[in-house]
Amino acid sequence: MKPVTQYLFILCLLAAASLSRAAEDAATAKPPAQTVEFIRWGFENASPLQWEVSPDHAVHVHMLYDYERGSPNRAAGHWHFQLQGKPGSDVTLVLHNFDNVYNGKPGPAVSKKSICYVFPDGKHWKVLPAELVEGNSLRIRVHLDGNPLYVARLEPYRVADLEQLLDEIRGHRLVEIAPIGKTVEGRPPIPNLRRHLDRMRLFEQLLRRHTWLTEGSSGPKFRNVGTIGEGLLERYGIDACILELNCNWIAGLKQYPSGERWEQFGRQLREVFFDYFAEARTKGGSP
Repeated sequence: MKPVTQYLFILCLLAAASLSRAAEDAATAKPPAQTVEFIRWGFENASPLQWEVSPDHAVHVHMLYDYERGSPNRAAGHWHFQLQGKPGSDVTLVLHNFDNVYNGKPGPAVSKKSICYVFPDGKHWKVLPAELVEGNSLRIRVHLDGNPLYVARLEPYRVADLEQLLDEIRGHRLVEIAPIGKTVEGRPPIPNLRRHLDRMRLFEQLLRRHTWLTEGSSGPKFRNVGTIGEGLLERYGIDACILELNCNWIAGLKQYPSGERWEQFGRQLREVFFDYFAEARTKGGSP
């Protein structure tokens, strides 16, 4: 065998041995440990979801849309789940499926202003920034301490919290708790819309006077058939006002929304209702 041929033959053997060793090492090597072991959503107020871990170890959380019957409308803007994983780990979450449809038109449920809440110590909720990325998704970076970490859109308000409130006020001489109706048969005709709009203007003025509310109202020409407010008005003649508050920022306080601020708003609502009923009676008719 010529020297050049021998040299090439030896190189081929070395290369084959190296490839064989690399393949053997890859086959026997343990996969990298996942920092997230499980995402739990089987508890009150939690969000049904699907999740997976990508090769770069990011945890992709896919929210499930809630669809309206007989309509293209769909929505997914609420998330609340529990992360279980290796203590001390830094985790990158990517939340998907926020391409909502309102009144037949696309409307993303997230933006560059979106935020997130975590419950790191089991005592206080903490605000974390959320990064808007391609595909109307949100990237959120969290740290896992020793305890499971709860991740939520806002501080949760559960049915249990509502029941606790009802128990606290039940029996008070100024409180009556009663169902508003069980069926739609025999509903009254559409009430006087002008009277309703006048009362809603009064209610908005009182909200601005007594609470931190600064957002605007939809105006008298706005109609959204099928909403609970419109249904209560047209079916039962109840002057219903639906408050849709900004879940990313409280402009009147220049603060992130928190459970403490929602409770403050609730306390301020007492003065709003007292003045509303007083002024409504003064102007005639029952409120």
